[in-house]
Amino acid sequence: MLITSNYKGYHYIMTAYELTRKKPELLNCITTKLYPMIAKKHNTSTQSVERAIRTVIALCFEDGMMPFFRGVPTVAQFIGVIWSVGPSRFLLTQESEGKDQVYSRRPFPASCK
Repeated sequence: MLITSNYKGYHYIMTAYELTRKKPELLNCITTKLYPMIAKKHNTSTQSVERAIRTVIALCFEDGMMPFFRGVPTVAQFIGVIWSVGPSRFLLTQESEGKDQVYSRRPFPASCK
């Protein structure tokens, strides 16, 4: 099962993906910089952003979509995986509808300052 857009966390993760593609260093500053940026864009609180993303992560984990983690991944780990392989592996996107995906691994960014 892919996560659909009826979850708030879906939209927050897609926003996180878009923001981190433009500024990869945000992957190292998720709670201090990325959450506030997502919250501002969606007119909500940082706590709401984190809770909604954790809900989506739990759904993905429960459905067995993340066999490479021994336990439920942290938000940082999940966003890192999304950033590395693309969102269509977990989220229902135009890219994931009706075709197989080939994933290329991106190098992880340097730490933020």
